[in-house]
Amino acid sequence: MKLGISQLIFLSFSVLIILSVINTNVIVLNLNRSSKVESEIDDVIDPSIHAIDEFNLLITRSRMLSSIWVSNRDREIDKTALKLLLSKEYPSLRLKLKQLTEYWSDKSMADSLNIILNDFEKLTLLEREVMKTLKNKSSYDNHEEKFRCEEIVSMQILPFSDILI
Repeated sequence: MKLGISQLIFLSFSVLIILSVINTNVIVLNLNRSSKVESEIDDVIDPSIHAIDEFNLLITRSRMLSSIWVSNRDREIDKTALKLLLSKEYPSLRLKLKQLTEYWSDKSMADSLNIILNDFEKLTLLEREVMKTLKNKSSYDNHEEKFRCEEIVSMQILPFSDILI
């Protein structure tokens, strides 16, 4: 069967139109996929990274403030900062991290973070013990208790916080 010139032109344009439609559909699918990835980065990944960085800083501040609590009976501003960190900042950050992990696709990462958060809870118990033992300036005069608190900080809090970071 022999095709005329008008039929060849029509067939060529038809193929060209079909290829253009296919190409457009592929582009639209890629754009949708890219949009979903971008949305996940903006809504989950970036906030998660920021919250984890904030948690690492919180651990560092916690260890520093615990050390100051034991070594300096007069630093009320740092004692207040540790109380605030344990009563407000950490619970708020923990809640934020828990909410973000609900959207993580890798559940093993969420499980790892839960272990770290639980370990930090254990660390806060040690810090609270130090705070309770050295609750006022006169409690620093009990050398046994002060020495015990120094040991808790140097032998437990500092090494444990190193592991968490």
